Amino acid sequence: MGCNTNSTVYDDYSRDPARTPFHWDSTFNAGFSTAPKTWLPVASTYTALNVEAESNANGNSHLKIYKELIKLRSRKVMKNGDYRYRANNNVFILKRFISGVEIVVLLGNMGDHNEYINLTEVDPSIPANLEILIVSMNSEKVVGTTLNTKSVQLKPSEAIVFG
Repeated sequence: MGCNTNSTVYDDYSRDPARTPFHWDSTFNAGFSTAPKTWLPVASTYTALNVEAESNANGNSHLKIYKELIKLRSRKVMKNGDYRYRANNNVFILKRFISGVEIVVLLGNMGDHNEYINLTEVDPSIPANLEILIVSMNSEKVVGTTLNTKSVQLKPSEAIVFG
């Protein structure tokens, strides 16, 4: 549709201004092409924001978190489990479970200040201690450690998946 317009309204009808070649690495044209010029411009941030940098990052990266979430989808509880969700002030709680077999809980603070929550009060079927499986970029919690669900502090925009 954009090609059927003129330069004054092209941006209103084309998706091109919102697209960029995929950033594979920090080499010329982000590793997307060896051509002198790509059809759409490579974003100026490609040297820092690319698959190679995200894969090699110390600690968390968006790519690493996404890969862990994809792995989580293969668990039986995520495929066949029941779910319950609840919003409590700025906190969103999602529980996936198969009674007596497995539980996965996601907590997310959608607010702009710290939130404190006792999950066992919100849902008595949630065990008092669960292992942290995935944390958001800004979280200081450590994957693999145990979380006391009776006393959870969430920073603004922090999310945790545990089970």
